[in-house]
Amino acid sequence: MNRSPHAQIEAIDQEIAALTARKAALHAQGNAPWPRRVTLYAHCSEDTNWEKGEALGLRGEALSLFIHFEEITLDVEVAEDGMVTILACDGRALERK
Repeated sequence: MNRSPHAQIEAIDQEIAALTARKAALHAQGNAPWPRRVTLYAHCSEDTNWEKGEALGLRGEALSLFIHFEEITLDVEVAEDGMVTILACDGRALERK
């Protein structure tokens, strides 16, 4: 049967939607291809930051601001062998050299 170009495009769009849903389901089951991406969160304490800030030479208001730096978000790529590559920190992409 000869379908119109519009009908063909619509059929392709439906196939793409079905494949996208299938791909998302596989990713959700941990079957994504390697390397896989994940978001990690790193935490630190105010006490540790106080010590590090003083060691850096921070004093007064600068030290007070620094000690409240408690969490960063890292977007990473994990290889099958467990090696990690940081892609972004707090949503800002890192430059690769």
